[in-house]
Amino acid sequence: DDVTAYPVGKFFQYDIWKQSTQRLRRGLPAFLRARRGRTLAKELEALREAKSHRPLIALPTQDPATHGGASSKASSD
Repeated sequence: DDVTAYPVGKFFQYDIWKQSTQRLRRGLPAFLRARRGRTLAKELEALREAKSHRPLIALPTQDPATHGGASSKASSD
């Protein structure tokens, strides 16, 4: 009967973990990123930039003129 489903107490491990994650969300990650390595922050920023600035039309990586695909069709018409 005296077995409780949740630990009793103001600060048990889950509460402390929740508080630390909320503290990290408030603005510590930028500080931690600067301490751990600025390259990681730059890579994350570059990834965000690449995602936000995607081209509307995906251009082919190879030039069609070098393969002769577009030029031969245009000359036959």
